[in-house]
Amino acid sequence: MFPVRHFSYAFPQRANAHRVSKIQIISAFDKLLHVKFSETLSNVKSFEKANNLRVNVFGYADNLVYPMYIGKPNQREVNLFFFDDHYFRIRNFNRLLRQKTNENHFCVNCLSSFTRKTTLELHQQLCLHNKPQRLSMPSDLSLKFKNFNKCVEHRYVTYARLRMSALENSTTHPDQNRSFTSPIEKHIPVSFAFVVIDN
Repeated sequence: MFPVRHFSYAFPQRANAHRVSKIQIISAFDKLLHVKFSETLSNVKSFEKANNLRVNVFGYADNLVYPMYIGKPNQREVNLFFFDDHYFRIRNFNRLLRQKTNENHFCVNCLSSFTRKTTLELHQQLCLHNKPQRLSMPSDLSLKFKNFNKCVEHRYVTYARLRMSALENSTTHPDQNRSFTSPIEKHIPVSFAFVVIDN
């Protein structure tokens, strides 16, 4: 089951916050004590609805953090880390994923990083409509064509060449108050040649 202590910070108390009686979520949680949350997270939605809370659950596999469940947007949000059949509260989600100094904001839905919060907010306007996912890039980013044996040879091949002559252009001085392009040469075709080879 979800430990109540993970959700206490979503309901802050101004005085005597250390007392159990001051944790408002317990009263709302009492009616859901019979709900058991397994790895399938099948009952998280009912828990969120009963407590007006957003719960995001993240897992860990192959040295990567990935989203298991992302709730609907809500002002009160709790991020949990599921590992070894236990739930742990994520106090700072950005710090959990940060690997570079310029990566300060992360999307909870796809875990993409952004340097500015405004950029993250624009990204989430589209991203939160999709299912949660973890984006990862391959280590080798170079692409090479290797299957030359599957290429179809053409019967004919044409080689062509065009010779040009560059003549200087005499133009008036452009207006500095407007955008302009200054042509300095004019290319005039002089000759051409081509040959067609049959395999």
